[in-house]
Amino acid sequence: WGAQNLGLFSKAGQLVALPSEQIDEPLATVAVPVLSRLGDSPERYRRVYLRMLEKVMLLTMPAITLLIVSADAVVQIILGSQWTAASRIVFFLGIAALFQPVLNTMGWLFLSQGRSREMLQWSMMNAPISIASILFGLRWGPVGVAASYSLTRVIIVNPMVYWLMGRSGPVRTKDLYGHLIPFILASIGAFLACLAFRSFVVLNSTILNVAASGVIILGTTLALLLLFPVGRSALLDVKYLLFFLRPPKSERSFDSGTGGL
Repeated sequence: WGAQNLGLFSKAGQLVALPSEQIDEPLATVAVPVLSRLGDSPERYRRVYLRMLEKVMLLTMPAITLLIVSADAVVQIILGSQWTAASRIVFFLGIAALFQPVLNTMGWLFLSQGRSREMLQWSMMNAPISIASILFGLRWGPVGVAASYSLTRVIIVNPMVYWLMGRSGPVRTKDLYGHLIPFILASIGAFLACLAFRSFVVLNSTILNVAASGVIILGTTLALLLLFPVGRSALLDVKYLLFFLRPPKSERSFDSGTGGL
């Protein structure tokens, strides 16, 4: 399809991968050693992993939802007006990217449980499926490839790896779905709320449009997560974390008395 379409697809792929790369990759360096040390305590292992998974989804899914619903505006702001044709590719790749942070954590489980053989088996199954999805979408150009690839991952690839991972070990497939579904429903609700807002309110500034969409997505996501025990648990952990990160009262008093110097 030519260098121009290849460039559009490449830039779109880099953009949608950004939230996942910023969160998952640094966290993996901590998660794998921690989980490895909990191998003798299955219940603690399960609890620690699921709590880390909650934070990964809480940090990445609202950002990726914003990327999907405001693909045109985000592309214009970050990449420039010359890349606006990439917005449809960003939209479809964003669907797969919404689940990618969860898929990345599967590697933590395989490695920390010493299941490298199963990880290799999965790679050998995943590669031909991904290649086939790309070839299938080629006839419709880069947008077709993005749509085919993303839908294949959401419908086929992700459920397969969840099943393979949950066959053994402390974390079962039902644990994954039990934590994933509330966040997916919250993301869908935030997506629809943002679409409704954009249908009735027209802002002249592209940056204001994205900022307003971000506020709506974040607020809707948090509100919907409060409806689920898993969501409330994740938000409560964040509340405790913010509490412990606050400076001591005496230090705050000193800062206010010295002008923050």
